[in-house]
Amino acid sequence: MAQAAREQRRFPRIPSRFHVLVRREDNWDDETFTRTEDVGLGGCLFSHPKRFEAGDRLFMAIAVRERIVEVGARVVYVLAREDGGFDTGVEFTHFRPADRPVLAELFVDLETRPGVTT
Repeated sequence: MAQAAREQRRFPRIPSRFHVLVRREDNWDDETFTRTEDVGLGGCLFSHPKRFEAGDRLFMAIAVRERIVEVGARVVYVLAREDGGFDTGVEFTHFRPADRPVLAELFVDLETRPGVTT
């Protein structure tokens, strides 16, 4: 499943370990902090202690360097981890107008300054 999702991506992803606040769009009372595993302009992968279901709508606030990127996302796949948590792959469905360029800068940095890590 994860391999098929990678092959269908419209946007490349890069390994990244950004802090992220995650919650279902309809549940303000159940927010959790975790970290991304990779990120791109179209979505990300993160590890989470709770299981989301494919199709769930999420709100995410991702700490990218000194900025907070707020996105809406849709769960595409969920894979169980050996530690009891879950790898969750999401597609971004909407950004605040100023937030998409913050993620785009990560890819410019990689092209212009090899060795830059996120």
